Amino acid sequence: MAAAVDSVMPPTDSALHTLVREHGQPQLVSALEEFPGLSELVGLQAEVLARLEQVLGVAPARTKHTDDNGILKCQSLNPPGAAANLFRSYRTPASAASAAASHVPSTPPPPPPLRTMTQAVSTYTMPLPGGGSMRRIYTKTTASPPDGWPTPQLDVEVGGTDSELIFYVALGPKASLTSDISYMDKYYNKPPPPLPEALLAGAGALAGRAAAGAAAPAPATPPEQQHQQPKDQSLPSFKALEAEARQTPGFSPFVSPSLWVRALAAGALCFNVAWDPAGTAAGTAAAAGGAAGTAPGGGATGAAATAKESGSESNAAAMAAMRRYTLTLVDVWLAHFLADAAANAAAAAGAAASLDGDEGGAGEREQSEREAAAAGGWVGGGDAWEREGWRRAGGVLRNHMRFDPLTPMLYPVFGEAQVTAWMETVAGEEAAA
Repeated sequence: MAAAVDSVMPPTDSALHTLVREHGQPQLVSALEEFPGLSELVGLQAEVLARLEQVLGVAPARTKHTDDNGILKCQSLNPPGAAANLFRSYRTPASAASAAASHVPSTPPPPPPLRTMTQAVSTYTMPLPGGGSMRRIYTKTTASPPDGWPTPQLDVEVGGTDSELIFYVALGPKASLTSDISYMDKYYNKPPPPLPEALLAGAGALAGRAAAGAAAPAPATPPEQQHQQPKDQSLPSFKALEAEARQTPGFSPFVSPSLWVRALAAGALCFNVAWDPAGTAAGTAAAAGGAAGTAPGGGATGAAATAKESGSESNAAAMAAMRRYTLTLVDVWLAHFLADAAANAAAAAGAAASLDGDEGGAGEREQSEREAAAAGGWVGGGDAWEREGWRRAGGVLRNHMRFDPLTPMLYPVFGEAQVTAWMETVAGEEAAA
């Protein structure tokens, strides 16, 4: 189960790091350099972005509130400077969509353009009862399929304090997991269909699109930093991946006080992850000492040095585990998304054959249904009732901030205009034509 990346850490230098340094507010830039683990979490989100660039061809895009580079900044007004958020919006470019429409018949049908995709990097300082304050960090990637599409929404959300992180990586369900047993079995209990071999080889859908004559956007992350699922390994089910995470040292189930969050977390890997700031500092000092040619911990007692080394090792193990679970679940989501595209294409072909009314129509329709089932998608592509349920659920998932009980607390801090821009950007509101 993606064992090849067990001990690999996220990159600490990527195009996303550069974006934060060049466009982030001063407190966000300083947090990137100083806050334990933030650079690695930004690197993890950069790897998620690279995978979605590679397979889906997403690229930064202007939306209702973001600029031509897809960027939106939100800064706390009360108190000033206490919080800083940097957002970037993404879409599937028209060039990729046109290439998808003319894909080679022998290749898997491409998925539809995402309804919306957003990344965020944030830092904020919270006052503590009795005085003092606590600084927190936050990183997130959200990718939303079209509202009428069955594939769950992908959420990769990791943040916390210098002593504990909250790890939330989710397949947001488009149907009830308590009443739609077939939906739960398909996306959560059973392994997804394998990813197409071209993707396992690292070529990605973009290579196929380029071969078809479409201009493909250049990935923001170099190929050597991109996660690739090994050819000889099948993907696990969500259920199996969650069970493995529960057994990981330092991971404990996170239970939110919010009923809304707990309901969403039914489709999430949702854990508190222990984090040792002393270990992180020791790792940084060791790296600096190595660069200077001196032994790390030279001025500390042996016991203290050993404790710091142990903390550094546990931090590295926790970060590597979060990376592995995240990138594996991203591939699980991609496999489902591509399988649903194949099922939808097969259903469309069957419907077209039926409308033709020729003698071979029934046979072609049956073959299309077999192809859809073999692809791991929905036979028939879902009826009107199912699609309406997916559409409504997709709209709610995209607009989750409107229903989150914590959102009202943002208005006194950021002001109504910024909170509205924040909510509408995450929800995918487009720029005026």
